[in-house]
Amino acid sequence: MVNYEDTLSDVKLDVTPANYAPQKLVDVPSGSAANLRQLAFQYMQDGFSVVDAKGLHIDVNPAFCKMTGYSEQELVGSAPQDSYWPPEERERIQIAFSRTLIGEFSEIELVFKRKNEERFPVIVNPFAIRDQDGGILYYAATVKEITQRVAMETALFESEERYRALFDSAGDAIVILKDDQVIDCNERALALTGRSREDILSNPTVGYFPPTQPNGQDSQQFFAEKVVAAIADGPQHFEWTGLIAGDVPIRTEVTLTTFMLGNTRYTQSIMRDITQRKQLEEALAHSEVRYRTLFESAGDAIAIHKNSRAIDCNERLSELYGLSREEILSATTGDFFPPMQPNGQTSREFFQEKVRASREGKRQIYEWHGRKRDGTAIITEITLTTFVIGGEIYEQAIARDITQRKQMEEALLDLNRNLEERVAQRTDELEKVCAELLQRNAQFRALASRLTQAENEERRRIAQVLHDNHQQLIVAAKFRVELLQGKDYCANANEVGRQVLEILDQALEVSRSLTMELAPPILFGSGLVVALQWLARWMEENYQLQVDVIGSLPMTRVPKDVSTLLFQAVRELLLNVVKHSGVRSATVSVMLEHNQLQVAVADAGAGFDVVSALETPRSFGLFSIQERLILLGGHLEVISQPGRGTTSQMAIPIPAADDTNTPFATDLQISVDEPVLAQPTRVTSIRILVTDDHAPARASLTQILSLVSKFEIVGEAVDGLDALHKARLLQPDIVLMDLTMPRLDGLEATRRLTAEFPRVKVIGLSMHDPAEMQPQMRAAGAYCFLHKSTPADDLIAAIRAAMGLDVQEDTAKDEPE
Repeated sequence: MVNYEDTLSDVKLDVTPANYAPQKLVDVPSGSAANLRQLAFQYMQDGFSVVDAKGLHIDVNPAFCKMTGYSEQELVGSAPQDSYWPPEERERIQIAFSRTLIGEFSEIELVFKRKNEERFPVIVNPFAIRDQDGGILYYAATVKEITQRVAMETALFESEERYRALFDSAGDAIVILKDDQVIDCNERALALTGRSREDILSNPTVGYFPPTQPNGQDSQQFFAEKVVAAIADGPQHFEWTGLIAGDVPIRTEVTLTTFMLGNTRYTQSIMRDITQRKQLEEALAHSEVRYRTLFESAGDAIAIHKNSRAIDCNERLSELYGLSREEILSATTGDFFPPMQPNGQTSREFFQEKVRASREGKRQIYEWHGRKRDGTAIITEITLTTFVIGGEIYEQAIARDITQRKQMEEALLDLNRNLEERVAQRTDELEKVCAELLQRNAQFRALASRLTQAENEERRRIAQVLHDNHQQLIVAAKFRVELLQGKDYCANANEVGRQVLEILDQALEVSRSLTMELAPPILFGSGLVVALQWLARWMEENYQLQVDVIGSLPMTRVPKDVSTLLFQAVRELLLNVVKHSGVRSATVSVMLEHNQLQVAVADAGAGFDVVSALETPRSFGLFSIQERLILLGGHLEVISQPGRGTTSQMAIPIPAADDTNTPFATDLQISVDEPVLAQPTRVTSIRILVTDDHAPARASLTQILSLVSKFEIVGEAVDGLDALHKARLLQPDIVLMDLTMPRLDGLEATRRLTAEFPRVKVIGLSMHDPAEMQPQMRAAGAYCFLHKSTPADDLIAAIRAAMGLDVQEDTAKDEPE
C-alpha cells in the first residue's frame, strides 16, 4: 500500500497545467493530516484506485476490492483492462477517461466487470496527480457502484410505462381530478364523452353534469357527497348519469377513490358505460316471456336439473316418456334411469360421468337408452350443458328421440356388411381378371413381335416379287421401246410393238396378282361372299387346297371393316389348314342370323388340343383373330381334337339393313342374263364420258378414243360422284367406268347412274378379273365389263355394239388414225 505521508508529502495535485480543469486541484499536506487521509482511504464507502503513469495499479481501497471481487494483491501491479474493464467497454472507457481529465465533464457513468464476469454500472470521478513541475505521477479515481439506483430507475420507468399502458388501454373511462378540474384522462374517457382531450382538460367538471340525477338529487351535491365518503370510507360505487357531447344523457357505473401525492389530494373516477346493460336488463324481462314460449314449443324434450332433481321441463319431455310434469318434478333424476346402458356401465355411473365432464366446461352429446312409462324401449340423443346462475349450478338436458334413426342405422350396417362381402367376392373376381389380363398382355407383346416379324417378311416378299418379276418385265419393255425409236435397231416395228404389248401384259398380270393377294378390290366391290369365292379359287391355284364356299348374303349390308377382318381371318385360317391339317380340302360357310354374321372354316384334318395350343407360339394367329374380333364386338370359337379335324367359328354383329350410314359392301344373289345387243342403227356421233381416278390412264383412253370416227369425248370424271355430276350436265351416250375409285366406287356409281339415266350405256374398265367382275357390273346395270389390258380394237367394238352400230360395216373407215 502506498504511504501517502512519505510519497506525497511534497506533491500537490494540480490539473491546471496543460488542459486539465481547475476543480481537479487537490492539496496534500503532510503530518497528521496525511494519516487521516490514509484512514479515510481505508474506510471510505466508495471505491478508490490509483494507477501509475504506466497504467498499472499501485493502490486500491477495500471498498474497490469488494466492489470488483478482486483482492488487493490481484489488482496491484495489474492494468485495469486486465481485470475489471469489460472487453466490449474498453475503448469507450479510455475515451471517457480522456474526456473527463480535460474537463469536459467531472464524472461519467460506465460499466465495470466483477471477477465473476458480472457487469455492473458505476459512476467514476477520475483525476491526475502531478508533481511540482506538472508532470503526471498517478491517475486516481473514485468509483461508486450504482446498481441499485439503476435498478430502481429501471423499475420506476417500467412501472410508469405499465401504469400509462394500463391507463390508456383500460376498457373503462378514467379521469383524474384536482379539486374541480380534470388534470388527466385516458382514451376511453374521450370516446365515452365524445369530447377532445383539450376540451376536457380546459373546462370544469360541472359542465358535464345534468342539473339533477335520476333520484332527483342535485348532481353537483351528489358528487361532492361521494367524494367526502371516499375520503372517509374508501372507494365509492354508484350509478351516475352524465352528459356526452351534444348534451346526450349517458348512464355509467362509477368507482370513486381519492389519494394523496405530497400534500395534494386527487380524485380518481373510473366510469363504465352501462347504458346498454340497463337497456338489456329492461329487455331481459321481455325476453323471459319469449324464452318460456320457446322452451314449451321446442321440438326436442328439455329438462333443467339442480342437485339431481328436475326443476323444470317442457311438455315435449312429458310426451316423450309418458309422464306428467308433476311426476317428473316430484322425483329425483335417478328414478327414471334403467339399470344399465349398452356399454356395460350402470346408468347412474354413466350419467354422473357426463355431469362431471359437463361441469368442466365440455358440452356432452351422447346416446341414452331408457324406457317409457309403459316399458317401451327408447333411444335418445342427449345434449348436456352446465350453467351457473347466481352461484347455483344447473344442468340442462335436451333429449331427441333417435329410436327410428338407430333402427335404420342398424339396417344400414347389415346392408354394409353384405356389401363388404360382395365387394370382397368381386375383388377376388377382379384379381382373377387381372391375372388373365397380365397373361393376355404377355401374349400381346409376343404377338406384336410376331406381327413386326411377319410385316418385315411380307415386305421382303413383295420387294422380291417386284424385283424378280414386275421390274424385270418393265425393263424388257423399255428395251423393246428403244428399238422402236431408231430405224437402225429395228426393221420390223410392228413385231417389236407386239412384243412390248406382251411384256406389258405380263407386268400387268404380276401387279394384278399381287394386288389381289394383298387387298382384293373384289371384296369392296362385290361383297364378302364373292370375295370368299375368289379366295377359294386363289387357294386352289396357289396351294392346291380345294375350298367349298357355302351360303350367301342376299342384299346384306356388311361394313367394310367387318368384311376386311373376316376375309383376312378366313385366309389365315385356310393357310393354317395348308400348313397343319394334312388334308387338301376345307369348307367355308357363311350365315346371317339375327343381325349376327357367322363365318366358319372347317377341315377334317389332324386337329389339335385347343387349350395347350393356345399357350404356344403356334396360337398367335388364332389369338390375333380373336382380339380383332373382340374390338368389333365379335368372338372366335375353336373346336378341335387330335385326329378329328378343326372348326373355327367366327361371329360378329352387323348393323340392321336400314342403317344406311354404315359403310358397306353388298352381297348379292347374282343371276343376270346376257345383254341383248342393240339393233344396228346409224348415228352421227357417240358422246363419251371417261371416268378414271388415274390421270395417265384417263388421258390415254381419251387420246385413243378421240381418234376414232364418230367418237366425241364430252368430258372426264375423277371418281363415281364426279361421273354422276357430269353425266347430269353433259348427257353422254357412253360412260367408261373404272371400278376402284375414291369417294364412290364404280360399282355403286353404275347402279345410281343406270337407275337415273336408263338410256346411258356403262362399260366397266378395271384391272380385276372379268370373270369375277362381269356378273357384278352386269347386275349393277352396266352393258359389259372389260379388262384394262383389253386391246383398243375390242374396246372400240364394245362401244359400237352398245350403241347398235354395224361394227363390220364401219370397221375399215373407223380405225384410229
